[in-house]
Amino acid sequence: MFIETLFLIGVVAGLLGPFLLVKRQTLAVDAIAHGSFGGAAIAYFYGINPLYGALVFAALLAYALTLYFKQRQEIVLGLILVLGMSLGLVFFSLAGISKDEIIVYLFGNMSLDEFKTILNWIAGLITIGFLTWKSRHIFSVFFDPEGSQVRGIPVTWIEGIFNGLLAVVIVGMLSVVGALLVSGLMIIPALIAERIVPSFRYRLIIAGVTGGLGMVGGYFLANMLGLPPTPVVIFLLAFIYGVLGVIKK
Repeated sequence: MFIETLFLIGVVAGLLGPFLLVKRQTLAVDAIAHGSFGGAAIAYFYGINPLYGALVFAALLAYALTLYFKQRQEIVLGLILVLGMSLGLVFFSLAGISKDEIIVYLFGNMSLDEFKTILNWIAGLITIGFLTWKSRHIFSVFFDPEGSQVRGIPVTWIEGIFNGLLAVVIVGMLSVVGALLVSGLMIIPALIAERIVPSFRYRLIIAGVTGGLGMVGGYFLANMLGLPPTPVVIFLLAFIYGVLGVIKK
């Protein structure tokens, strides 16, 4: 079940990426991830399961992104990113957590207990279902929100559900890939797909498959080389992207 879960995480991350590129909201992934890191640290400091703190902070950020941070979003996201990381480091230090454990939260270690596995499967399957069911509406809302509103598409609801699912998926990925590398797993497969096909629908398929195979392939490659798995996954995906860039020229 472990390898299957890694594949699912990669697929879901890859599917979310093209939508984030369309909306030009890649910084939101880092902001939610770093905010969740801060939430996990605060929860840990007070003796609560860090995952609960991460979920609460991620949900609040998703809500705020949907309703309040429309203007000057890049500035706000940058502030959240820095503040979340600072809160995490301060509260983890106050709680006496070791540097090795902090590194796990930042870079991941491909660890999955039963609860995290269940969370990733529930969030992943719901996300795949929503993206499949509403892909045209989501693309329309992100590409042309004003026009979508005129056509009667519930823009706020679409954005809210997408941001909420994005937040839960990110929290589920924290212990696997870490707060610092979550965005790489979402964005690089989307960039790879962008270089292969012009059609957005096919980009979704290619990005999802690339994310899943990159996740599993990077994990096995890291084990063979005796290296940390998450950086190897990101490096493998980045290498593929670079090779495609050379071929396309």
